[in-house]
Amino acid sequence: MVVAIRVGALREWVVLRGSVAWRRAGRHREKLRAGLGIEFHPGDTAKRDFLLSISRGRVLAAVPRRHQRLPVQPSIEVAWRNSFETVHHRSRLLDIGPGGARLSADSPPIAGTDVVIDLLLPGAQSSLPVAARVAWVKPPEANATEVGMAFRWRDAGGARRLRELCRRLTENSV
Repeated sequence: MVVAIRVGALREWVVLRGSVAWRRAGRHREKLRAGLGIEFHPGDTAKRDFLLSISRGRVLAAVPRRHQRLPVQPSIEVAWRNSFETVHHRSRLLDIGPGGARLSADSPPIAGTDVVIDLLLPGAQSSLPVAARVAWVKPPEANATEVGMAFRWRDAGGARRLRELCRRLTENSV
């Protein structure tokens, strides 16, 4: 399940993956509201902690994203290569949006590098090549390193195709 949460001063929704842990029916006579407990996916711990720190007043402002990111569960295997190479590297797609994506890579590229990511749409026969620039590289946790990619468009058709990919992934996760 995908859950969108907005807390306090945060203007944008934060999207998290999770599953229903418990639910409680409301009781009108006892003035007890209905409730729902969600157990968040372990991969979204940083997002959960960020939301908790905002609700506790520890973080005052956040830089808003231009595009919302959709968590991909289960993660999808993608191939990427440097724009000047032909060798493909395998990675896992963790989340994606019209403006960028986050990957888990065993052999990450260097920040600032131009790359091409081959995304395979659910139900598609061929992959969609997307030009991107490595925005950031997070130090490795366990075996894989997280990599942030900012998509670079040469035409309006690329953005349209990526919005369609996000729509299909949303339909498959619900």
